[in-house]
Amino acid sequence: MKKLLTSFYFLLCSVMAMAIGPLPKARPVVQSDGTTVTVTAHGDGRVAFFTTSDGKIVVKDNRDNFYYAVISNGELTASPFLAHDPQIRGEAEIRFLEEHPVEEQLTRLNVLAHQRNPLHRAPSKTIVASTQDGLGKYNVPSEGSVTSLGKPAIPVIMVEFSDAKFAETTTQEKMTRFYNTPGYQEEAYCVGSVKDYFVSQSRGMFEPTFTVVGKVSLTKSYKDYGANNSYGFDTDVEGLVRDAVAAAVAQGVDFTPFKDKQGAVQLVSILYAGRGEATEPHTTANANLIWPCEVDINEEMSGVYFNSFFVGNELFEDGTLMGMGVFCHEFGHALGLPDFYCTDYNYRKDDPFGYWSIMDAGAYVNDGRSPIGYTAYERSYLGWLDIKEITGAQTVTLYPASMKDKDMAVLIRNPKDSKEYFILENRNPDTWYPHTDKEGHVFGQGLMVSHFVYDPVEWMRNVLNNVQDLKRAHIITADQSKLISSAAQENLFGNGVDHLDSLPLYGQQWLDAPFYRVMKNQDGSVTFNFMEVNGKPVPYQVGDVVDAGDLTLQYLGEKQWTVLPKREGAYSGHVVLPATFERDEKTYKVTAVSAGAFASCPNLLKVSIPASVDSIAPGAFRHSAKLSAIEVDEDNATYQSIDGALFTRSDAYGMDDVSSVEGQVTFDFNANPWGLPVSSNFSGQNNAGNIKAPIVQEGVTLEFENGNLPARLWKGASDVTLRTYQGGKLTFSVPDGCKIKHMEFTAPKFYLSAQEGTLVGNAWTGDAQAVTFLTTAPTQISKVVLTVTGLLMSESAILYYPAALTGSYALPQVVTRVGDFAFEGTALNEVKLSKAIARLGENSLSSTSLKRIVSPVATPPVASADPFAHTSETLCEIVLPNGGVEAYKADTYWGKFFNITNGVSSVMVQPESSPYFYDLQGRRVVRPTGGIYIYKGKLIAK
Repeated sequence: MKKLLTSFYFLLCSVMAMAIGPLPKARPVVQSDGTTVTVTAHGDGRVAFFTTSDGKIVVKDNRDNFYYAVISNGELTASPFLAHDPQIRGEAEIRFLEEHPVEEQLTRLNVLAHQRNPLHRAPSKTIVASTQDGLGKYNVPSEGSVTSLGKPAIPVIMVEFSDAKFAETTTQEKMTRFYNTPGYQEEAYCVGSVKDYFVSQSRGMFEPTFTVVGKVSLTKSYKDYGANNSYGFDTDVEGLVRDAVAAAVAQGVDFTPFKDKQGAVQLVSILYAGRGEATEPHTTANANLIWPCEVDINEEMSGVYFNSFFVGNELFEDGTLMGMGVFCHEFGHALGLPDFYCTDYNYRKDDPFGYWSIMDAGAYVNDGRSPIGYTAYERSYLGWLDIKEITGAQTVTLYPASMKDKDMAVLIRNPKDSKEYFILENRNPDTWYPHTDKEGHVFGQGLMVSHFVYDPVEWMRNVLNNVQDLKRAHIITADQSKLISSAAQENLFGNGVDHLDSLPLYGQQWLDAPFYRVMKNQDGSVTFNFMEVNGKPVPYQVGDVVDAGDLTLQYLGEKQWTVLPKREGAYSGHVVLPATFERDEKTYKVTAVSAGAFASCPNLLKVSIPASVDSIAPGAFRHSAKLSAIEVDEDNATYQSIDGALFTRSDAYGMDDVSSVEGQVTFDFNANPWGLPVSSNFSGQNNAGNIKAPIVQEGVTLEFENGNLPARLWKGASDVTLRTYQGGKLTFSVPDGCKIKHMEFTAPKFYLSAQEGTLVGNAWTGDAQAVTFLTTAPTQISKVVLTVTGLLMSESAILYYPAALTGSYALPQVVTRVGDFAFEGTALNEVKLSKAIARLGENSLSSTSLKRIVSPVATPPVASADPFAHTSETLCEIVLPNGGVEAYKADTYWGKFFNITNGVSSVMVQPESSPYFYDLQGRRVVRPTGGIYIYKGKLIAK
């Protein structure tokens, strides 16, 4: 049986039955004068009144006309003025409304209505927490009529009336699936069954099973139970339950399997045929419909003791099956939760939780088909969550509710009142928490902060939020907005607002317990810092993510940050990256752009890169079709912009011939920048440093030919040197078009002779592409500095060409590399490669728009991955210099193109499997091996 309460609490238990508010939907209504007025219903277990779009209170007459309300004999009654939308009101209406502000007296009117309505009372409603602070305790059930832990069995009776029958599709089997089947999705926006909802919210600690025990037909009309009395309440809901239970027992239903250890059925659910008053347009005819509700009846009916009952309707307003939201809300009452909305509706347009809680308006998310999941407080109250209390400066990470072994919420308590606390929880989209609902509300991700001031009397009376400025349970919106049957991502911290300097206490006081640096992480977690250490903020950790203005940044360490993809939505317009930004009285630098940072941004037009950025990852700008320019600060030492395209920094882009460009290349064996192994007498590994492959330094290659001992790096008492031995050779070489002009050796022992040029002492001069030295005696070299012409000291590469630009584009002639994704998705129809081109990156020339690629080099540029993934093999023509076809045809990636020209008009490269070739004398060739052939009237290169 129900737990006995103290006499004090028992006296307080005589309160209203728990009933959800009406569907929060503004409805246009045509008035008798032909005008249309938009009204929204308000109430709790009844429609108490309506409001216009600007909040004026109106009431309805028996012809469904709406009039401005006045107060008469303690009741709302119709005035002589027919209601209108604000924009069409006359002067007399406006003056009347100014003279009759009825909103201020709503609380008194509501209390009076409840006092006068003894038929709508629950004799012992229990809404009290299991702990004195109102928070509940993990693994301890709440004090509701249904235990919040375990696997209770709930009977469901389907009830028809003399004038309302179930739809053909609403069968016992159908409703069994609705209540119990995992992943139930038979109606639009459904994401699971009722059982799924509670198993998910409790993390498996509460697993109710619903059994449809039968369908009964009552002899009465639904109007006999649902017709409203003079105060708007249903006449005989309890009579409906008694009649339904009696009919079920008469049909042989045995309620024994549903009894708990005390011999009581914790709840019986009555599903009645037809529509419900709470979700229908509020016409005079619909006033006879039954309003869904939950009541702790604690009585025996037909020989069976029931703790409580739920009454709910079959159909939604559009004639489809009613969603589970109303049931889940009312079942929350049976578990012991209060309503979080204002139950005496003395204020509006300031919901305590709005859609953020199922015990407020969240039951109606997606038309009630996928109600919002439980808050951390609701989970804790029912014994399903252990919320840790935090004190002292620290960094806190909260994880999505789906991660059962991680904290999803923490608590900050008022040190002067244990019953007042703030709960900070991670809200992250999942099955029962949509990113966006059908109405377009974007819930998103972030840190939700809610405030609770527990008072057992207020909870018991279900009036905890009935004083607007003294709410006892409510969300603290990050954007300081008021909720109106809504929710928005901006309500959560971490979406433009990342801190709160102090927490608002009950009674207009403040708690000095700041939290700041709220960061949403890629794994769905949320991190924030709480309080300060010695008056200073907790330092950033590598990997921390913040929003700075419109940018999302990740900390790299050393006061440096990289740009990430925008956490919500996409970058758009002209994005200007700052070189620095201020946080916590410190200056930080933006030094990098991560992979994908500006990718897939459909409305991104331009990006400006500051001088501070020295790293831009491949793929940073992929799939942004409207991007027309990347601008780079002229002081940037790593990158530059040419005609809106992104290049590596070089002074040579304007040159057509770089043979006269002179620079120095250093081989520093002591520094060993190549990380080669080193021999040492001290290690006993004389051969560890043997050099087995050429060494390449900034385009210069050093090759070795061993003498009587292999060349090796050797560590002596202090320095590392290159040691070569008698008979060995060293050859320095540079690419085609480059020349070595001078070499300066730093060598403790130097016994080399030059086979080209002139060697005087330790200095060589000449003009050669390759220089070989013969070792005449053991030699030790610590450094070689070469002066080279025609060799660019920094790589010349195009990294990204704006996808929105059209036409033809010719690379600067000194470009040696086309970076990964550089021309991916380009709108160009032609790309002309450079004379210096040597390498192509992945998807670097991948676009369905490309119809012509011109390569001036006979040797195919090297590619480690396919550069042409989305370029048409049949429609894109490859234009080469004379003599280049065979090499390109043999290449893994170039060889797949059908059309290649190289001086022979319209030469086509054909796949190896194609038959019917003819030589130039017209003779058929079965297996062409090479040369020019005729195929379908065209010359073919094989």
